[in-house]
Amino acid sequence: MQMIRHNVRQRGLVAAEAVTGIALMALIAALAADAVFDYQHLRDRYYWRQAAAWAAAGQLQRYQAGAPIDSRPPAGIVPDEIALETLVEPGRDQWRGLDRVTVVATATSPYGGRAAHEQISGYVPVEVTP
Repeated sequence: MQMIRHNVRQRGLVAAEAVTGIALMALIAALAADAVFDYQHLRDRYYWRQAAAWAAAGQLQRYQAGAPIDSRPPAGIVPDEIALETLVEPGRDQWRGLDRVTVVATATSPYGGRAAHEQISGYVPVEVTP
């Protein structure tokens, strides 16, 4: 009879250890999944932020190479998720004769989240119209 009581107690202890182990493993899995999702979100945000910066820089280089202000880049160059806006103001002081052009690129991730805004400025010669 003594042996039967000891065996029942031991089985109860093993069951409690198993439940505790499973609960700890579930907690670790939940924390790991959260870390993976946070990483993916940050990676996606960085990707679209960098894409916006490159699109703004490319558009400014087009203007500096002689493309008309507010002209759109060729089709297929800039993704549909990136909107470009151009702001122009006349140069002052030593920058007279040049326009200060600021290109603002706004990238909206197709996976949701906040939009990323990047801007770049530079000077281009004033367009002379005959």
